Amino acid sequence: MGRPWALSTPNRALKADVSIGYVSGPIFAEASEGRALNVFLNLEWKPTSTLRVASQWPHQRITRAQGGRWFSTANIPRVKIEYQLTRDIFFRYIGQYFAQVRDTLRDPRSGNLLVISGTPQGRVTQTEFATTSCSPISRLRVQCSSLATARHSVSPIRSASAACRVPATDSS
Repeated sequence: MGRPWALSTPNRALKADVSIGYVSGPIFAEASEGRALNVFLNLEWKPTSTLRVASQWPHQRITRAQGGRWFSTANIPRVKIEYQLTRDIFFRYIGQYFAQVRDTLRDPRSGNLLVISGTPQGRVTQTEFATTSCSPISRLRVQCSSLATARHSVSPIRSASAACRVPATDSS
């Protein structure tokens, strides 16, 4: 429908990017046409040579093409903090939250509720918090397991953390 609009800052210590786009595409769950407003914010801050903070916030709002009614909204804020202790060792934390609300599924022709396996497909709220932190990361190759997650359908957020492990090294 149109090209995305973007704005960036040229500063090295503080960098900000904003991107806004409005596109059309399918709503697969309903087999219908939709319109999406996408907003993406990115901030990177490097106050010293040893500390880096980055954050992102993608936001998407989808409406049905027929009638323009709201279909879903998704937000996925994320933060990453890194501290360089020495040349070989640094600490990292990554946290991400996923929140999506989706309207009741409807037949695109009649507007009636969709029923799948005898169950009406009502409004759904999904939330997920994921975090990982590892310290220290060095030449020993401390590895983090993938983002640990806590999923909920309509319940409050709970956090989970990933465990770090040091892989076996070859002594030859």
